[in-house]
Amino acid sequence: MRGWADGVGAAERAGAERFLATLAEYGRRSEVVVELEAPLDEAFTVKLSELRPFNLGRSGWISERFRFDDARSVHLRARIESHWIEIDRYRVRDAVTGGDVTFPVLVDELATEKSIVVNSTRARRPRFVDLELRLRINVDVRWTLWFVMGLAWAAAGAAILLPDPGGTGDLIDMLGLLAVPTTFAVSLLLTREESSLAARLQRYVRLSVLLATTVLWVAVVVRLVGSLLAADG
Repeated sequence: MRGWADGVGAAERAGAERFLATLAEYGRRSEVVVELEAPLDEAFTVKLSELRPFNLGRSGWISERFRFDDARSVHLRARIESHWIEIDRYRVRDAVTGGDVTFPVLVDELATEKSIVVNSTRARRPRFVDLELRLRINVDVRWTLWFVMGLAWAAAGAAILLPDPGGTGDLIDMLGLLAVPTTFAVSLLLTREESSLAARLQRYVRLSVLLATTVLWVAVVVRLVGSLLAADG
């Protein structure tokens, strides 16, 4: 390491700016060497795949960085395979300036709820771009979540605010009608199978549903205990 550092220092003192820029560029990226048999006089495609971790933002945005100028043309495609999730919106940004990359750099764009495709054949393109996607739960699941959340909070409010019907038995019936169906609906919502990404996109709604169910059952227990103590008194 000391010899390598001495060599870099010597290059800096000698003013070898091009060498230092190339060396720094190698530190920012990786290279893939592919050995293959290419057909003669025929077009062919080499496909590479890479697993990358990503950070999901609070509003559902994710961002991935790609090299954008290392080929004659560039084709970027993002696809969502989970039936729970869809693409709400997207944008392509210059990784250096932060500005949006649009036409005429992007000559073709195709966007649906499940995939987006962007193409560029322009000679002068940004070196790196950030492809940003905003993900959301699809509309059917989203409305189900909001309905169950509203039901849970309405049941919790009713358990707290409805007047005492006058007898312990009637109170038990009233609270049971509020608590049992609501808890059943919440349990179906929280235990159904879904992807980990879908669960992360729903985390705030799920926490709200859990909180509403907890408030509901606390209200049920408090009112039942109060009614029993009043009857004993």
